[in-house]
Amino acid sequence: MIQLAVECLRFGALGVRSAPYGVFEIVQLAGGNTGMAIARIEVDKAATPALKITRLQPQERSLNTWAMAAVEKAVLENWRDENPTDFKLTAARKEDGVEIILSGHCGYRLFLWRAEFHMVNGEPVVRGPFLTNDPGS
Repeated sequence: MIQLAVECLRFGALGVRSAPYGVFEIVQLAGGNTGMAIARIEVDKAATPALKITRLQPQERSLNTWAMAAVEKAVLENWRDENPTDFKLTAARKEDGVEIILSGHCGYRLFLWRAEFHMVNGEPVVRGPFLTNDPGS
């Protein structure tokens, strides 16, 4: 498996940027090496992991264009503990936006969280996070 260290993943007009403490940001990309952070993505690693989205007042971010990659799909984080809890956080291009998916299992119960980020008429639109029902229940 190949792993690359990138600061920001580009999905059309939006990007996913890594931030401190295992947090990610959705960034509206602007010209040059700047963008506006519009949302924060976190995984609540409680008994059953959950996807947490926080909308932000637009905050300017400096981006290193040399550390940016245009991709269709990427794994942002993998995590496992002794319970056993195992999950994967992914980002994928969806039209001209980004779809974030947190999927995994806690014990023998499956979970899948989903959120979407799009730009509509120059304004950010956030849908989610939504918890999809466990197909095994």
